[in-house]
Amino acid sequence: MDIYAIVVCIVALAAVASIAVVAGRGHGDRDAEDAARDHFTRTGRWPGEE
Repeated sequence: MDIYAIVVCIVALAAVASIAVVAGRGHGDRDAEDAARDHFTRTGRWPGEE
């Protein structure tokens, strides 16, 4: 087997694994922003605002 084919396969597997990690992290920032907006809608104030 050619060394370049092995390198390409390893790089492709690393790319797929990195995409899976990023996709698996979820949307924590988006969820926090949605919760803050919901709080603002209910109270008229941003969370943490006095």
